[in-house]
Amino acid sequence: MFCSWIIAPGRPVTLTFTSFQLDMGDHVVVHTCSEATCSQPRELVADLRMRLGEDEWQFFVASGYMKVTFTSDDIWVDRGFYAVWTPPLEAPEPCSGCRGCGRLTNNSGFLSDGNHQFYPGFSFCSWIIAPGRPVTLTFTSFSMPASDDENYVQVYSCSDATCASSTRLAVLGGRFENLRWRNEWQHTVETGYMKVTFTGWSSYSRYSGFTAVWNLSLDSEALPCRGCSQCRTSTNTSGSLSGSFGDYLSDNLGLCSWIIAPGSPLMLTFTSMRTTEEVGFVDLLTCSDATCVNSTTVAVLSGTLSGDEWQYSVTTGYMKVTFLAQDRSSTARPAVFSAMWSLTTDAPEPCAGCSGCGIYTNTSGSLSNGPSKYGKDEFCRWIIAPGRPLMLTFTSFETDAGHFKK
Repeated sequence: MFCSWIIAPGRPVTLTFTSFQLDMGDHVVVHTCSEATCSQPRELVADLRMRLGEDEWQFFVASGYMKVTFTSDDIWVDRGFYAVWTPPLEAPEPCSGCRGCGRLTNNSGFLSDGNHQFYPGFSFCSWIIAPGRPVTLTFTSFSMPASDDENYVQVYSCSDATCASSTRLAVLGGRFENLRWRNEWQHTVETGYMKVTFTGWSSYSRYSGFTAVWNLSLDSEALPCRGCSQCRTSTNTSGSLSGSFGDYLSDNLGLCSWIIAPGSPLMLTFTSMRTTEEVGFVDLLTCSDATCVNSTTVAVLSGTLSGDEWQYSVTTGYMKVTFLAQDRSSTARPAVFSAMWSLTTDAPEPCAGCSGCGIYTNTSGSLSNGPSKYGKDEFCRWIIAPGRPLMLTFTSFETDAGHFKK
């Protein structure tokens, strides 16, 4: 089979392939021409075979004249290809195997590979997110084969809405799990223009692809809240936050984030923590302002906290807390944490599992772990400060091996 098309609008034109799947030995050739007859094709733009590379789905021809030919042998057949041509500013984004690709100018929205159970092979999809103001992309689920150079998502920062000039920020594959993903699930672009591409050459029924949302970076709704409640940016001088994940999540991924921004020195105090590195962790960052675009990691917490890990002071007055959890084992216990914040001058003493913790200035008093037996992963602290010599006397004491008092 041999077919030929001449595209000759006489002004700059863009050719976009929306699907492409050829058998070995078959190919599509694209030439530029100097005039409408294309009697003398001027330049070979592309010789396309079997499957397209990332930069082979779209071609710009400034002369306004191009020739496309398709040649197949007589051995095998395949699905073939489909393409559209448009003026450059009207060119669609490639969308082979997905839904909803294109140039998206809303302040917020949702994107995904478009297939709820598994993605098909020979997929290539592209989205340009262009609200024109600092924008944050947050992945809410991600499931692809690990260590696979044929299935991945790429994120770019662009200088304008065309994304003709871009800088790659990340290449993402595999699954969100453990600490290696803690800097990958969210990406902020201050230019206000971002490009996301998805390449999925191989079809896997075991992997569900990805879903993501984008929001303006200054919008509190940009904070992910999958599995928690009331994730937000709070300017209050005190408050609480918590998260709990078990094996009930459909794709085993929980993701929550809070920004605490009273603007004055603050203290974060954990009131419970029960997780393992296999299941989840809490990430603490200090920020320079309420957007938390520029941040510094203070701690990554997982497992049972030690004495100095129950409380954190932030002098800038701005902090971000992220909780990421993923169940990979049906026997793993759920990941749970809770914490409260206040201004440094009003900070309470840690009291996870006890009662009556605090600072005492009385000349006499009593303290205990509580009215009943203590539980797992508890930490409590009392400060006794009458300001004169004092004596502490234990009236009862019974702890299990590994549990102790200081």
